[in-house]
Amino acid sequence: MSLLPRASVLPLASRSSGLSLVELMVATALGLLLSAGMVSLYLESRRQFFYDEQLSRLQENGRYAIDLLSRELAMAGFFATVLDREALAPHAVSRDCSDLDWALDPVAAVDMVNDHAPLSAAMKTLQGAILTCVGGLAVVASSDALIIKRVAGQASLRDGSVADSLTHSTTPQWFLRVEDGLAPRWEKRAAADLSALAGSGGRASYWEAITHIFYLRDYSDPQNPADQLPTLCMESLVNDLMTTRCLVEGVENLQIELGLDLDGDGTANRYAAAPLAQEVALAVSIRVSLLLRSTQPLAGYRDEKEYRVGPLSIAARHDGFLRRVFATTVQLRNAVNPVKETELI
Repeated sequence: MSLLPRASVLPLASRSSGLSLVELMVATALGLLLSAGMVSLYLESRRQFFYDEQLSRLQENGRYAIDLLSRELAMAGFFATVLDREALAPHAVSRDCSDLDWALDPVAAVDMVNDHAPLSAAMKTLQGAILTCVGGLAVVASSDALIIKRVAGQASLRDGSVADSLTHSTTPQWFLRVEDGLAPRWEKRAAADLSALAGSGGRASYWEAITHIFYLRDYSDPQNPADQLPTLCMESLVNDLMTTRCLVEGVENLQIELGLDLDGDGTANRYAAAPLAQEVALAVSIRVSLLLRSTQPLAGYRDEKEYRVGPLSIAARHDGFLRRVFATTVQLRNAVNPVKETELI
């Protein structure tokens, strides 16, 4: 008779068992701490990414705005081969921004509005023009406006050849017509008409007229004037009227200083933020200063800085927007009329 083996009896300590309550609570606490660290790291990385994005966009907008105004100022007063702008008679435009012949009056090739008064319905330039095409109530208070008149840097039609950039538009546009033996004059033609003149044997050249007014509007979206996003905008002569185009968002202030040549040596003796009307003709350079802000506020950021924008001191805004100042000085090589022989006698 065989005997069955006895079932081995294991002690309770050797049996498998789960986590105790204390161990579970410790593990949960460690998991929560680890999760909190990961969430904090994610939020900080996201905040830094948003900060870098807003700063990059701000710097890009600032450089673009400065480059744009610098190019325009470098070309201000350029009217092809016409050296004496007084020899070029102005021409009436049906829906001008001031007097009927203001937009195509080359004498005031550079002008400005100094520190636009808040709640003022009209903008008045240093040389007395009332800019009716710019809504003064929407213009950023205590900012300047810049007026530039010139022609394109390349003739649309010259010596019977059209420029590569000439379009076949049938919309009329103003051109400066220059031809040897004839007085220069303004003509309104469509680009398609100029193409038809190519190869006709004519010796006249046609240069597109450009009239710009740069100013700051206190909103960006025309469908939402309450967006409170200050924007650099431009009024331009298109056909027979001034049209609005906005260029750079986040420009809070624009300050212009004219470099005045008081002794006739071609260099600026002093810079004036509010020159007299008769001093505008003495300008040989212009200093442009811009204050830009980010398009969106940053969570956890507070701007406590004061800013110097040209002659203007701007107190800290105590808000969440990033800000930077951009400035440049441009020589007005075309806007200065050459000295006449009679003036040297």
